[in-house]
Amino acid sequence: MKIRAFMERENKERVVKVNGNAGDLLRKLGINPESVIIARGRDLLTENSPLKPGEKLRIIHIKASD
Repeated sequence: MKIRAFMERENKERVVKVNGNAGDLLRKLGINPESVIIARGRDLLTENSPLKPGEKLRIIHIKASD
């Protein structure tokens, strides 16, 4: 299935073919799950959250405090 992921850090959208959950999407994109928040609308997703075909997600990079 295709997922539209808006990468806030890069300010661009990517269309990614992935089957599975949010963690699978992050692995496909090469993103460390501890460095981002994934949002579906106003809802936050966990790595185990299932994905739906044609879904639009936002990937928000967070900065760890020193």
